Amino acid sequence: MLQYLFVILLICLCIVDNMRMAKRKAMPNTYLAHLQGLLLYHMSMVLVFSYYIGMEGGDSKGYWALSGPLADPNADSWGDYFGVGYPFIYWLNYLPSKVLNWSWWTGNIIYALIAYYGFRYWSNIILYHYHSGPKFKGLPLALGLLYLPNIHFWTAGVGKEALCFWGLSALVFALSQKSERKYWVLAMMALASVFMVRTYLAALIAIALIGVYALELKWLSKRYKIIFVLALVLSGLSIPVFYWYSGIKELPNLNPIEISRQQIAMLSGEGIGSSVPMLEYGQAMRLITYWFRPFIWEIKGGYMVMAAAIENSLMMVLLIFFLLKARWQSWRIIPLFHRFGLLLFLFSSLLYANSLGNWGIMMRMKAPYMLLIILFLAWMYKEKTKEASQGI
Repeated sequence: MLQYLFVILLICLCIVDNMRMAKRKAMPNTYLAHLQGLLLYHMSMVLVFSYYIGMEGGDSKGYWALSGPLADPNADSWGDYFGVGYPFIYWLNYLPSKVLNWSWWTGNIIYALIAYYGFRYWSNIILYHYHSGPKFKGLPLALGLLYLPNIHFWTAGVGKEALCFWGLSALVFALSQKSERKYWVLAMMALASVFMVRTYLAALIAIALIGVYALELKWLSKRYKIIFVLALVLSGLSIPVFYWYSGIKELPNLNPIEISRQQIAMLSGEGIGSSVPMLEYGQAMRLITYWFRPFIWEIKGGYMVMAAAIENSLMMVLLIFFLLKARWQSWRIIPLFHRFGLLLFLFSSLLYANSLGNWGIMMRMKAPYMLLIILFLAWMYKEKTKEASQGI
């Protein structure tokens, strides 16, 4: 009974928190309705996620039962589970799962609420940075992109996706704000959370951030140049730690092509209907497969494949539309957070297109990054509509 009262309380607090934020920042009532509707939509995905994983299986249940990948069978206390990666998930789940004996369904609701705040960060970004674009009932039309179901599905339950999505969203939100101390703290917390859950993703984010600030270096103040150089030095010093954590001992023997082959073979799920012969594809076809497959004509195997194919087709149409309609301006005009998002999208695409070989895993892993690119292109389209309206 306690767990049900707890999740009801959490949901009610989230609703009240939305109302308080909207009132404090004098946001329109239509935006508050969007936030509450988005919460309802995301919570409904908990039912879909729980039903699907309950029927088909997945790591989510193992995470909650502390028996998934790399779980320590000899752990007797909470502290024994602490670590980076999988151990961190078990450490987070230890108290509600093992001590309080709460159900996996309760865990799904808790994780989904964490992910919801990621969607709220994106909603605020769109409200303040897309206000001059196309609108519906006074709100930026780009808010509709936050209702694409794939990202909601994979962040609606116990797993790394919900935590990483919150961390990435919080970081992008911090980058979209002025350089106030509280946003620096938020950015550090977001990066730390991603590091604890997916270390390699934190490294990828760091590389994207360094790339963005490197392009801005000559316009940065002396203070920020010093911070950038220190970050670069720390990143260089962390490489040996990263390799040690990854278990790679002999750097001279690293072969990127061979590593890619091994990863694709390991993660292809060979013999499963959703496996893809990525090893036979060139780089362009690997990227197309990662971004847009399964296609509509490849639908087979149930409702989830059909839903994935429909969203992929819709995403392709939207991307082509925005690419054709956007006004390509100089790099300097694009906001910092969008430049970061674009770089992270490109880096993650190259990584996952050369390491994954299964449609199901691709749909899960690409979800937050496809949101980055579609919102970036929607912003570019917004800039064109802004110029058009100013010329009338």
